[in-house]
Amino acid sequence: MAISVDRKEPVEGTGLVYDDIFLKHKSSWDPDYPERPERLSAPYTRFLELGLVNRCKPVELTYATEDMILLCHSDEHLQMLKSTVDMTEAELKQMSTKYNCVYFHNMTFESALLAAGSTVELMRQILSKEIRNGLALIRPPGHHAQYNRFRGFCYFNNVAIAAKYALDNLDMKRILIVDWDVHHGQGTQYTFYDDPRVLYISIHRYEYGKFPMKLRESDYDYIGEGAGTGFNVNIPLNQKGMGDSDYLAVFQQIIIPLAYEFDPQVVLVSAGYDAAIGCPEGEMLISPAAFAHFTHMLSGLAEGKLAIVLEGGYHLKSLSEGLALTLKSLLGDTVPPLVQMQTPCDSVTESILNVIKVLQPYWICFQYQTTVCEEESCPFEGVNCMPPRLGIEFDTPDVEKVYPLKYTYPHHEESYQKQVADTESTLDDLIRGLTLTKTLRRTCIVYDRAMRAHKSVGNISGFPERPDRITRVYERLEEWKLLEKCLKVQTRVATQDEIETVHCSAYYEKLEESAEKTPFELQEIARSYNSVFLCSETFYVSRMAAGSTLNILDSVLTGEAENGVSVIRPPGHHAKSTEANGFCFFNNIAITARIAQRKYGSGMGDSEYIAAFQQIIMPIAYQFSPELVLVSAGFDSAMGDPLGNYCLTPAGYGHMTHMLSSLANGKIILVLEGGYNLESLANCMSSCVAVLLGEPVPSYSYTQPKKSAVKTICDVLDVQKKYWECLKFRVSIPQPQTSEDQGSASEDTDESSTIQLQDIGVGKELPSEVTGLAPEELPRENTGLAQGGLSSGVTVLAEQVEQLVVSDMSEDESIKLPVPENRDQNKAPDGSDGATGGSDVAAGSSGGATGGATGGSYPSQSVDVLTQLRLMQNLEHQGVQRMYAVTPLSWCPHLKTVQPLPPGGLDAHAPCKECYDISENWICLVCYEVYCSRFVNEHMLLHSVSNEHMMVLSFSDLSVWCYPCENYVTNEIVQPMINHAHQSKFGEGLPGIHLGH
Repeated sequence: MAISVDRKEPVEGTGLVYDDIFLKHKSSWDPDYPERPERLSAPYTRFLELGLVNRCKPVELTYATEDMILLCHSDEHLQMLKSTVDMTEAELKQMSTKYNCVYFHNMTFESALLAAGSTVELMRQILSKEIRNGLALIRPPGHHAQYNRFRGFCYFNNVAIAAKYALDNLDMKRILIVDWDVHHGQGTQYTFYDDPRVLYISIHRYEYGKFPMKLRESDYDYIGEGAGTGFNVNIPLNQKGMGDSDYLAVFQQIIIPLAYEFDPQVVLVSAGYDAAIGCPEGEMLISPAAFAHFTHMLSGLAEGKLAIVLEGGYHLKSLSEGLALTLKSLLGDTVPPLVQMQTPCDSVTESILNVIKVLQPYWICFQYQTTVCEEESCPFEGVNCMPPRLGIEFDTPDVEKVYPLKYTYPHHEESYQKQVADTESTLDDLIRGLTLTKTLRRTCIVYDRAMRAHKSVGNISGFPERPDRITRVYERLEEWKLLEKCLKVQTRVATQDEIETVHCSAYYEKLEESAEKTPFELQEIARSYNSVFLCSETFYVSRMAAGSTLNILDSVLTGEAENGVSVIRPPGHHAKSTEANGFCFFNNIAITARIAQRKYGSGMGDSEYIAAFQQIIMPIAYQFSPELVLVSAGFDSAMGDPLGNYCLTPAGYGHMTHMLSSLANGKIILVLEGGYNLESLANCMSSCVAVLLGEPVPSYSYTQPKKSAVKTICDVLDVQKKYWECLKFRVSIPQPQTSEDQGSASEDTDESSTIQLQDIGVGKELPSEVTGLAPEELPRENTGLAQGGLSSGVTVLAEQVEQLVVSDMSEDESIKLPVPENRDQNKAPDGSDGATGGSDVAAGSSGGATGGATGGSYPSQSVDVLTQLRLMQNLEHQGVQRMYAVTPLSWCPHLKTVQPLPPGGLDAHAPCKECYDISENWICLVCYEVYCSRFVNEHMLLHSVSNEHMMVLSFSDLSVWCYPCENYVTNEIVQPMINHAHQSKFGEGLPGIHLGH
């Protein structure tokens, strides 16, 4: 089975709505009113300075028709605004006092009609594929405008009108509206509160109801009513001063998982910039670059159909820079790195958990928090109760009031002036730190037919790692017309010095000598390795694979291209420092990581992998803030691969690539590893290259992740959250209480407890009797999919490489091909390098060793699928009946040589006794001397050989290795040593293990 992909012609172009006519709407009696014409003219000037306007397609100004306005507003509302055209200034003032934060001008009606109509036109052009995405630089804003009420600078609800028009006239069935304005867009909420076709998500400052607009219905427990229950999502922020880390946590934990499950056909954004640093309205600290990240995340949805519509934002420099970076992201430019990432604050953590608490019954993407047991409570106190808080006075909009004509800020207060000066300085620093230039070429690529020369000879046949792997990829790139967009990089062979940054000289020389061997001798050498074939050209081709990848590295890090792809063979990430393994000879990724550091100084499917990215990989990567991302791009997890037996699709790989490309200023390098179904390999790699080149991310159909994957993700979160504060959301939360006034915008509350998502093409119904259960307790539908465990999602090949992320898309962990009976059938990786593996206790897994790229043996049982037709048509997910991995020995005869712990315990930070290196050390469990690994100077290996001390413990991953048995070992004899090492390294012992001698 292979993945058949119909290549869609990518939609190009970013639309821009702007005209000076929008500047005519203004307050005639208050020139300092925050919603003023400069809010448009200043950002547009910045667009011109950066050369962005000429890169956009102008969207023709369009007046909204009366029928369009009446989709969301009453005729009385329309006529009232229309009447202002001929009013005197006194009449305009009188009318303005009736509404909160609203002024009227003779040009207000025309500007509002143009804002609404042009928003509809922008969306129409996106849906008709005339452009891919776009930005509406318009005013007045709209998201506060209600059916029959003006409010908060808003007259007609531009985004709501566009969404309603698409639903009624353009055959849309699922529209996502994200509102990141610092104020709640209550007008949009009211419009779609009972409509399951629109998923409305608002992140806004609330302070438990004290922040204007003081609405009870802006809290998290208002989740929709009737058929729309679960489709209104309020994310209230209950303190000011929140920054990039807090907002990113909201996107990663709530907005993006929800959006993927909802699977929208188009995304509309009510884009307010009043949460930006310096804006006096919001008093938040969002950097300009963060808005580019928000845009980038959302552009992975709906095949890139994304319309950004301006709402608020009142600090002109902050607004201009945020909008410029938003537009650059829409244009496909590199997303700038975020600086000074912090731990998400407890307040936003509480808000996120509360939202998950009330939405868990309706969305299957929220499976990573368990339900608190009896007499227990959530560690975040605010999650243990339901709103509202006592003593909060909410606004009652139906009560008539007289509102002031002028909008006042404390301009003359000394503290305010100092705050403004500090903000200006901070903004200037942030802007200076941005790289706003664009590279001439986006993606570079390397390929050489000469790498086909490495092939199996003699009587050995049937190896899936064959020359056609790279040829098919290259031909598909040509067929999809992607190659012509790429910068072609010259190939070269890596030098001996470069290769020996990872591999020992003896191994290099042994492989070099193989070029002169006879075919018979080559077969004999190959048999000494695990799953390897050799020919006279292998040494040269392996050097070419490593050297060509280093050329890609140079192109990316010198700014010649933004990102790169290395279509090379043989693959590398199984290769050990001293021997070939699993089709691999030189570890291309590890070599590239080492050179980057020295030279530049610095049965699962899509749903399971994307869930791992959303919950683990991307939060950690953002906190780590890398300067370069290297991807071991193995495609043996792809549907139809003979080794992986997983079922990732080209779209899945495209989405993972898209997520990673938001890191490191876009500096990402994909290096081909595994992948042995030629059609699947070619399609998946081509999908990644297309995304790197800036094409829309392919459509992805959300399915519920397998229980085993959810459990694995939760297990990883439980272990890693001690070390990565961005994972603090993995806690138990209470089930939501029910009351008559919660979750409804009106007194007539629909009490249905489940939502039929499949009626609108989203997910599956989650029965009420299973909501609130722990993930591992949730029943699965009888889909015919077999269960399988989630493989390791990320392998860090160079543990000491600072500011570097190495992501591994490969499915499995060690190759095992059929071998003669005299071969070792369970040969483990050499653990002396300390880079991978570990005991099952230390690593928190059942396996201990991670050998690399392609893993497993050929399965003895077939994969159970729904039907091939449904699988191919819907890109459904293939189950796995069995997983294969290298298992540590539970006993070996050399355990008897292990000596008791010394009285002082272990020091996991001790240097090598010979060279004093501290980067990667092992401790001998016989004499308790510390020496460095093979990735450093091989002193532990030399010590073990010369003294016959066979058992050693890694300080890197706390694994125990036996040299004579060539395997990892896990046994109660070595458990005290592992526990003491954990205590020394992390300040605490392993859970459930008594610390003693």
